[in-house]
Amino acid sequence: MPDKSFQQNPSGAVAGREMSLRYAGECTDCGLEIPKGTRVVYSPSTRTVRLVTCTTTDKGTAGGSARREYQQRKAHDDAHVETQKQNVRAVFGNGVIGKIATALAVDDSPRTSTSVWAQGAVGEKVVAARLDALAELGVVSLHDRRIPKSRATSITSS
Repeated sequence: MPDKSFQQNPSGAVAGREMSLRYAGECTDCGLEIPKGTRVVYSPSTRTVRLVTCTTTDKGTAGGSARREYQQRKAHDDAHVETQKQNVRAVFGNGVIGKIATALAVDDSPRTSTSVWAQGAVGEKVVAARLDALAELGVVSLHDRRIPKSRATSITSS
């Protein structure tokens, strides 16, 4: 039996409550007429309903948070490397000696702790594609959703 409590979206706002429709209505996502008794998600803030199975529901972006984390870490690493290069150039100058000293003193290779976030994003996309292939069996995959009271995210299929 589905949980009938109000669901929260990632911003913390109430997204809706799953229930059986008491009166005929119209899906706000796809515009279809919904007969009485159909399972819907009711949004109390907008007083609207949408089909539970509506395909226009935002399913998220697989690997989205991992990709954002990678981009943030890479930008931080690049800024750190540039600062190190400037510090070496400040001591040795911008001439040949400065360039040699910079090449020897500054390690600008990507950090493993940063690059694994990019690999994780690719892996999440591969898994998501396989889960999405199960849609014809009635499986709905929601990607990169926040876990309540946690900073973590996960791929959820139901």
